[in-house]
Amino acid sequence: SDPPLVNGDGLALKIIKGRALYHVEKQVITMALEKTGWNRIKAAKLMKISYKSLLDKIKELDILENR
Repeated sequence: SDPPLVNGDGLALKIIKGRALYHVEKQVITMALEKTGWNRIKAAKLMKISYKSLLDKIKELDILENR
């Protein structure tokens, strides 16, 4: 479960930013993988990141291929 957005000092901008980044990265990586037929090498090239970085992000963001 996500931590609350509001704390004793007001809005927790750091939490909001982290959540937004997580969702955007997951969406972009999933789109690249779908566009390339889940070819991770091609998806990494499409996004101009290393293959290793893509594998790390797939694991970190828990991205699973939908079949």
